[in-house]
Amino acid sequence: MSTGAARRRTTAVGALVPSILLLASCASPLAPDATPSESPDAAGSTGSGQAPGCDTIIPAALVDEFADIGWSSRADPFYIGPNELSGGVSCTWGNFDVGATDIVQMYGWAPLAAEDASGYQEYLADEGWIREEGDGVVYLTESMPSSEWADENGYGMTYAFGDGWVALSDTKSGLDVITWRG
Repeated sequence: MSTGAARRRTTAVGALVPSILLLASCASPLAPDATPSESPDAAGSTGSGQAPGCDTIIPAALVDEFADIGWSSRADPFYIGPNELSGGVSCTWGNFDVGATDIVQMYGWAPLAAEDASGYQEYLADEGWIREEGDGVVYLTESMPSSEWADENGYGMTYAFGDGWVALSDTKSGLDVITWRG
């Protein structure tokens, strides 16, 4: 996954995230050919058998607001560097009816076995991503985000590693709207 992918926001969409944040609860690197081990939680589904999707990893109210402004989602596999995480989804939300657009928002989630998390964290740190910890979560943020891609605190694309999962957003503050935990 390219961290240089365009991910600017419009003023109208920038206003959506704070309103949705009020609704949301705050809740060794692997070589490119290595395969993460599977754990019972790594299937990426809930007890209901539902897999994470673009309309389930973020609040329904945000999905509705995106639809109201003409946005839809494109689902792609979840990657950390060249490694695809089985059972995950990476969602790009934008107005794809206008053709090519760089006005999008990104949210992703994947199950991740605890024994694999440190390897992915080390991989990102070795690639220059900045590591921080807080509230039982490890954050890795790209080191040099463009000012137009950064949140109000200067954070650009960020991974959050929790207990049995990893999430991704185009800004650290965007992680707050990812409510799915598998």
